[in-house]
Amino acid sequence: MLSILHVYDENDTMAARYVAMLSDAMGEGVHAASVSTVAQLKEVANRQPAFDIVHIHGCPAFFVKRSEIGDHNVQRFIITPHGHPLPCVPAYVVVARSPMEYDILVKLHPHVETVRNPIITRTTTPANCAAQMMHIYQRVAHSYLLPLMSPSSRQALATLLCVAIGDDARWAPHPLPADADYPQLQAYAQLEGVLPLVTRGLQLMAVDVPESEPMDCYLPAGYRVPVPLNVEHSTLNDDHSDAPPKFNVQRLTFNESIPVLLADIKAHGPSLLRLCEVAQALHDDNLDEDRLMQQLDEHRLRPLMASLLTLLSQQVLLTEGFMPCQPADDRLAKQLQLQLETRQCPIM
Repeated sequence: MLSILHVYDENDTMAARYVAMLSDAMGEGVHAASVSTVAQLKEVANRQPAFDIVHIHGCPAFFVKRSEIGDHNVQRFIITPHGHPLPCVPAYVVVARSPMEYDILVKLHPHVETVRNPIITRTTTPANCAAQMMHIYQRVAHSYLLPLMSPSSRQALATLLCVAIGDDARWAPHPLPADADYPQLQAYAQLEGVLPLVTRGLQLMAVDVPESEPMDCYLPAGYRVPVPLNVEHSTLNDDHSDAPPKFNVQRLTFNESIPVLLADIKAHGPSLLRLCEVAQALHDDNLDEDRLMQQLDEHRLRPLMASLLTLLSQQVLLTEGFMPCQPADDRLAKQLQLQLETRQCPIM
């Protein structure tokens, strides 16, 4: 059950009526609380440290500080302006009351939805309004899943990718955690373009997990699910064979493909799919590491490779035996890590 905190100014009677209507119409579908003063906000925060979503109505006179309402890495904001200026809060979505208000707000925010207010129009009902808002709440809850993933789910993801890349369950350094959230893990993997590898990892480890449906969510403007480099369609096994997934990088040798992959990462930033492609190339028995490092030096990509190896050890559990040089846990590695972890954040 989602937990929603409604925030509005104590003098905004329209917002107060709207919150009451919305809470009544949603009934037991969500756990909701509402505050209209700083004192109430602090009281609720002490009682319940974090809410799934904070829904801000109007432009409250008191500023909603994320430190007062939970972990800022998990907290998600929605704004319904009710005709007021937008508060300075990093919202996942802004809700307009009419197409006219939508036309104004869409110039200010990349994600705007229209939900008519039954208090001021007869073109909708409280039930329809609540159903539309519930859909928005669920989309927000399904967005930017990585910060919501538990350590167990992250460990399971890295283990499955490691096993799939090595094409052998014996590569798993430890069993899969029993409490991993596989639907959440699969939804994140699908948006990173590595769901076929996750599925292969599950097969190799003989874990029966049904493939979940993609989750409807908000993504950064222009976000595209990564595909294998320079291939219009994935060359992962469409025939559902038991062969390990292979990435076709312009039919290049692995020695040739790694500099191409690194150049793409340098130009466009890292994705989990690109890391898996690099790891798979590093696993090949025919890889000439001396020649590879010479190529990387020629293209000034050695520092990037060293930093990427740190990410590969974390994200796909790449071991030192497959590293062509020493990994570097430096500023570049931290920058790449931040880019990778925030790729799906819709408020960037």
